[in-house]
Amino acid sequence: MASAYKDLCIQFDGDTSKLNRALADLRKQSTKVKRELRAIDKALELDPGNVELLGQKARYTSQQASILQERMELGLVASQDDTAQNSGPNRPTARASATASGTTPPSSPST
Repeated sequence: MASAYKDLCIQFDGDTSKLNRALADLRKQSTKVKRELRAIDKALELDPGNVELLGQKARYTSQQASILQERMELGLVASQDDTAQNSGPNRPTARASATASGTTPPSSPST
């Protein structure tokens, strides 16, 4: 992945294959649960008082919520990893970035 800003090009080498696989797995699980919930809703239209169907709907709704929570946690972990990697000792400063692009950074006011 590369980002370009004027004459400056920054590349981040990161292996996101594990994250992509985990998210794909969660998407598959979510799709399966949604399909089951739709089927239960259709069955409940025919028999709204069916306690067994209501229990299944509650279980699948709970499962859908836990899948959503896992997706959010994966995103949070990924963003924390990204922040930690980008704040390391080799991170370019504003002056170094501006010098690389051929411009001079604005000077900070003295107090």
